[in-house]
Amino acid sequence: MSNYCPEWILGVAIGVIVGDALTGSTSILANAQKYSDGLSKHYEEVSKDFLNDCANDILAELNDIGIDEFTPRFIKSFVFNKIKFKENGSSRRFNVFFNQFKGEKAAVTSKKIVSSFKAFVFRCRAQKVSLAPKNWSIHQEEQIDWLLALVQQEAPRLSG
Repeated sequence: MSNYCPEWILGVAIGVIVGDALTGSTSILANAQKYSDGLSKHYEEVSKDFLNDCANDILAELNDIGIDEFTPRFIKSFVFNKIKFKENGSSRRFNVFFNQFKGEKAAVTSKKIVSSFKAFVFRCRAQKVSLAPKNWSIHQEEQIDWLLALVQQEAPRLSG
């Protein structure tokens, strides 16, 4: 049985990577390394190159639609929706009966991640999706357990 990282967790990680890059708080490469190391402790290897490529593809999408002062909230809303809702729009429940952290049987592709982001953009434009409350922070999401601890870790300092 395979143990690949779930799409929603990859979406959260990549959303945080993009958000940190937009604010200038952490480079894409440093965060890609941090999340590669952290996610690979729980699932089959998630390469830093995969995370880096996905983040850059999403930044390219943002560039195509026009980056402005609203973009950081938009990215935060993408992360919020990945945590709070499943792909079909139903609530993501975190309890003993629903293990949201269970690995998947097949690896998620970068195309799937970017397509998920594009679908989120479309739903936002159609006003069919909830934006994150202005005061929301991923640091409030205690139910995401070890993923929250990973988010709160310092990214490694890259040399060279």
